[in-house]
Amino acid sequence: MGVRLFRVKFDPQKALAEVSIIVLGVLIAFGVNSWNSRRIDRNIEAEYLARLADDARQNAKLAVLLNEALNRKNALLDQLARVGKDPWKLSPSDTVAEITALGAATDLGWVFPTFRTTTFDEMRSTGRLSLIEDVALRTALTEYDVDLRETVQRIDARRTGFPALVYSLLRPGQMVERADLNSALKPIATEDASLDDRVLTTLASDRFEGLLNAERNFSDFAIQLVKPLKQESEQLAATLDDALNH
Repeated sequence: MGVRLFRVKFDPQKALAEVSIIVLGVLIAFGVNSWNSRRIDRNIEAEYLARLADDARQNAKLAVLLNEALNRKNALLDQLARVGKDPWKLSPSDTVAEITALGAATDLGWVFPTFRTTTFDEMRSTGRLSLIEDVALRTALTEYDVDLRETVQRIDARRTGFPALVYSLLRPGQMVERADLNSALKPIATEDASLDDRVLTTLASDRFEGLLNAERNFSDFAIQLVKPLKQESEQLAATLDDALNH
């Protein structure tokens, strides 16, 4: 039954029905918008999880390469240590080997490669780290990032003066280095296959022996820190892959 209000017939039941339709429409719109926003967030999360997993796999590969490179470095340092206090007894072929070992033993002594953290850095700087709903996974990613950074920082803090001494001894043509962690050592030209008396005297000095031992300790320390990162990175990649598939 309607009533007249300001000469307009007002039907409460019809008005209630219209209001209900409007409210229902608003709620549906909010629901659709919320569902769509959540769908977009989940798609973005999946993209980030895939990128983070790829970063972790690349870090596992880098840990393997670094471990191999550090072991090669140790072999070269051991070779130099065996020269002992009388490098003047080196044969011409031995001299070439020692020059090669000197240059190559500085590998990783100047700059230590950093691990991939670009995706995590992007998520943290843009506030998108919260897109990862799994709190435990988010915590694991944060702890992993801290481990990567602390590893490189701790290794950098243990650097020695060995590379600088070597570079003060060798001529440009004797600077034997690897282009990357897997590359072979280039041969030394004939004109560079000799060591002058100044270099030989340094090789026989207590200073050189001390820096050689310090560099070996640096290398051993780096191996201890890098080796666990392979397994840690592989485990994280597997966890991220599982999260993507569920």
